[in-house]
Amino acid sequence: MCNQEEHKFEYFWAISIYPSIEQCLEEAQSNYPSFLKEAKLEQKDLGKIKNDIEKCYLSIRENMKKYNHIDGDGGCLNAPKLAAIICKSLIDNKIFTYTDEYLKKKSDCKGNELLDTLFINYKVALYSALNIMRADIITKCSYNIDNLNNEVLNYEELFNNNKTMIKKLDTNRSLKIYNYGSETYDSFKTSMIKNLAYCDTCGLPFDFISFSIILEGLCEYNTLYNLGGFDEKGIPKFI
Repeated sequence: MCNQEEHKFEYFWAISIYPSIEQCLEEAQSNYPSFLKEAKLEQKDLGKIKNDIEKCYLSIRENMKKYNHIDGDGGCLNAPKLAAIICKSLIDNKIFTYTDEYLKKKSDCKGNELLDTLFINYKVALYSALNIMRADIITKCSYNIDNLNNEVLNYEELFNNNKTMIKKLDTNRSLKIYNYGSETYDSFKTSMIKNLAYCDTCGLPFDFISFSIILEGLCEYNTLYNLGGFDEKGIPKFI
């Protein structure tokens, strides 16, 4: 993701943040309709909060570029790092508010109820990061299709694989997330969102590098998944 237009905050707002806000609110309304009324859930003025998120994003991005020894406006951070910055910016500038009374009342809720209610802001942050990675894969696949050399030996396979990736990602609202979890263990999505909330509420630092690596792994997983790299039991075929 080195196109300068795709580094601009307006791009991230349009393709990841705003759709994530709408999706998380829609899922909360659908799954726990009483939540909005009981918690007195309010969405902050999007015009103001958008400006606050952008300022935070730009500040962290400049610091990240210095940390990675990238100079000038022409220097680029990769998509996982940009997605991590957007995630942190949303954690520092939360979209939704609810009452302290509701927090005390529902402090013992678990699973999806926790994600759709008390942790809705962290869900927005994670979904926004995932949407950036989804857009990055689509952008790269489109570039590959436009620039493939039709004389290479496996041209047809490469062309079809990139087309398949775009088609499947276009039909999904986000990346495919690792499918595990049970009554004993949280799902991957739940674990990620709970970790974001735990670090934030406990004042622990956001680990940009580790979060970026996790996003890179998810992209590889999606490539395998969308190109039929798993058998009917969900086991990678290359094992």
